[in-house]
Amino acid sequence: MVFLTSLPREAVRSLAGFMPDRQSYYIERALVEPPTTLQQMVFPFLDSMLAPYENESQPNLASGGFLTLLQMLRIVVL
Repeated sequence: MVFLTSLPREAVRSLAGFMPDRQSYYIERALVEPPTTLQQMVFPFLDSMLAPYENESQPNLASGGFLTLLQMLRIVVL
């Protein structure tokens, strides 16, 4: 059962440390990129799977998208 169907979004944004205006926010930790060696410790199998995929003449878009997602998630996990 939901008692509050609409949260005051401006208040929630400002409590989270962002400007109440929906257009202007950023996550400070996203400005720092972890070293490559540290990123490679997350999903260590990824580099060995990416190399053959990049050399294919007709790559599978779904698998390529998934591998790219895993690459991005390395930073998110860290």
